[in-house]
Amino acid sequence: MNKQDYLDYLSLPTKLYNEIEENVADLLVQLNIRSYPVNPMQIALSLGYELVPFCEMNKEAKQILVKKDVDGISHYNPDQKTFVIYYRPDGMKERLRFTIGHEIGHIRMGHRGESELARRIADYYSAYLLAPTPWIYNAGCDDYTDVANTFFVSEPCAMRCFTRYEKWRNIPFIKSYEITLISLLSQKKCGCR
Repeated sequence: MNKQDYLDYLSLPTKLYNEIEENVADLLVQLNIRSYPVNPMQIALSLGYELVPFCEMNKEAKQILVKKDVDGISHYNPDQKTFVIYYRPDGMKERLRFTIGHEIGHIRMGHRGESELARRIADYYSAYLLAPTPWIYNAGCDDYTDVANTFFVSEPCAMRCFTRYEKWRNIPFIKSYEITLISLLSQKKCGCR
């Protein structure tokens, strides 16, 4: 798949981009996160979600997830009155961070079932959570390698984020939630790593 096919595959309806980005900005403000790289596991815990590695699941459930070849899955547990995120703890740490962000995206965007659109929304959510466009600007990233190193994301995620940033630089206005994201960084940093 070439780069343009890949970007088309990831594309979403325009209004969804703004909705996702605004949701992420609201979350970062709500949790008073003022520095990067963000810690999606800490975000999940701060939201009251339970994090459970696959190895702690019962054997049958674990086998189903491994067979599906997924890195994470989430659901609402009515007994605990919270969301539970199950995740594969092995592999690249950048992948784990993306997976947790992806599941936070499913939860925060109100997804109740699996679909290709829900997956793409959660992917975009995670990428924006890990590397919001105004923060890429603030960090002075010159290419996707800078994004990967600064925001501790995988190379494919960094490429998507830097492509988003390059498009953003050509837009002649800034949205209110982007101003909010920039102002978070200019306030006292809390070291949320």
